[in-house]
Amino acid sequence: MKILNYFLRQIKYFFFNPFWLNWFVLLEFVLILLLNFIIWYLYLDKYKDFLNLTPIVFSSAVAIINLFMAVIIYPKEKNISIILLTIGLMVQFLILFFIKMTVISGSF
Repeated sequence: MKILNYFLRQIKYFFFNPFWLNWFVLLEFVLILLLNFIIWYLYLDKYKDFLNLTPIVFSSAVAIINLFMAVIIYPKEKNISIILLTIGLMVQFLILFFIKMTVISGSF
């Protein structure tokens, strides 16, 4: 029961945090979700036969882990949490760029 109570407090802290009130953070979060959707759509619908799945899963994992770390760090270090979200966004941009380069060159 103690573990469940701790787990529920952590979930409540994740969602009810001043992190979600910052407009720049929300904009980056929406961009990360949008790019992640585009990447998975391109992989699953168009380029499944000749793309490697590992970098796509890695980019999604980096974005999710950076989001969790940014929420935890935000009350103490606002700038670092924004940098973490920006890194997740840049990884998504790079993977999308590499997918487009794969279509052109045939490697990746």
